[in-house]
Amino acid sequence: MAALFLPSARRKLKRTPVLQVFFSAVHSCVILPRLRCPRGHQHQILMDRRTRMTDLKITQQELENRQLRITVEVPQQRVEREMRKLARDLARRYRFPGFRPGKAPYHVVVARVGREEMLDQIVEGMAQDIYQEMLKTLDLEPPTPGSLLDVTRDPLVYEFEVPLPPRIELGDYRSIRVPVELPKEEDIQQLVDEQLETMRERHRSWQTVEEPVGYGDLVNLSIKVTIDDEVVLENDDWDFMPSEDEYTLAPEFDSNIVGLKAGDKKTFAVHFDEKSNAAWRGKDGVVEVSISEVQRQVLPELDDDFALMVSDADSLEELREQLAGQQKALSQAEAEENFERELWERVFEIAHFEFPDSVVDEELEMLLRQQEERIKNYGIESLSEFLRLQNKSEEEFRAELRPSAEERIKQKLVLDEIARREGLQVPESEVQETLDAVAKDMDVDDTRKVDWNAARESLVAHLKRGKALELLYAIARGEEVPAPGEHDDQATETSEPQAEAMPAEAAHENLGEA
Repeated sequence: MAALFLPSARRKLKRTPVLQVFFSAVHSCVILPRLRCPRGHQHQILMDRRTRMTDLKITQQELENRQLRITVEVPQQRVEREMRKLARDLARRYRFPGFRPGKAPYHVVVARVGREEMLDQIVEGMAQDIYQEMLKTLDLEPPTPGSLLDVTRDPLVYEFEVPLPPRIELGDYRSIRVPVELPKEEDIQQLVDEQLETMRERHRSWQTVEEPVGYGDLVNLSIKVTIDDEVVLENDDWDFMPSEDEYTLAPEFDSNIVGLKAGDKKTFAVHFDEKSNAAWRGKDGVVEVSISEVQRQVLPELDDDFALMVSDADSLEELREQLAGQQKALSQAEAEENFERELWERVFEIAHFEFPDSVVDEELEMLLRQQEERIKNYGIESLSEFLRLQNKSEEEFRAELRPSAEERIKQKLVLDEIARREGLQVPESEVQETLDAVAKDMDVDDTRKVDWNAARESLVAHLKRGKALELLYAIARGEEVPAPGEHDDQATETSEPQAEAMPAEAAHENLGEA
């Protein structure tokens, strides 16, 4: 298993989507329950399903969100045994005047070192063993590390908070139906027409016309504005576009220009009101204009020449076919997205979930890692750099991602429950095919020579979820599906690999060469 975490192997895993899935499976497989201590010490605790008798006094209280608060009282005689064991160790390691190494009696060691100092070391040193023994006694397998909340003495009592595995109550998912609403052919053609008009707008051009000025035309004229017998504006080459919504200089100005032709002259009175952008607000004036040229936007004709100009199509008909194909693909993708969203909404409505916050935190960390890998594809070196560009703190970003992490957990729980109820299995051939894809990217000749066994359980769970998702989609579409327990893959359950696994050291060396 250690071979999977070689730097060279890790880099390759990050570049391959298939391997990213497998690496996540491997990563989740090797995380063992461990204890978070107040002083920051973290140790992995190897789990053993065997239970044994214990002299610990254990009481537990179930909290909200699948959490247990457990108090463990350690018998005084056990503490004394640990104290004497520590004293013997100290007597061997340190010199005590008047005694040969290892021969200093217990009371001398306690007197010289101090009982409280020795108890401090005992309390911290026993925490991991007590936590492990408590888990074995209660037959608990926490999905994430537990926490040491408090320690008291006389008697020695540890208080732990332990997350429990998530729990789901799933309703009748086989009764869910979600229609896939695809657009009709006439709707597709309407979208094509709208897209063609947009393309024409992008390729419009200005052409000189002999027709009267209209709103939106480009007019070139000479203008003279007189106020109180004083010329305040005179320009022989002035361009402007008459607007029906926003006037130029004065409310009467645009409407007096509309209707004139090139060569026409006109004199008219105006009032520059308070909303005018002219410098003569609140005054009356006289405007003289002479129209020099009128230009109008002209859209290109929808013909084969237009198709050649805007695309690689040889004709307008071929262009319409291309656009129709694109619109169908977009509509199909949108319909599938709406289908998936509505399906999960319906599933979540008939399901009840309970999971500890620590499970969400772990999923959130995975999302953050994925986001960081994604932004690197856009040339951004790190997540912190991305957040700086977004003017956003990591806490804000985590808060934004947390709902997505919770939704992913719910989806996994639903798919795992469906796989369990339906009796879905993963054929050994499918597992081997996935491992072969991993080996191909990592330049490993034969995956059967590598010890992948530690990751198999997580990999199989991932493949089962894929099958459960396909089944759920088929059910929601109203397709005919096998009854629970009668799926084709059930007869070919995943088994242990037949070939003898290569020792871990040899696998490590083999992958290292790759």
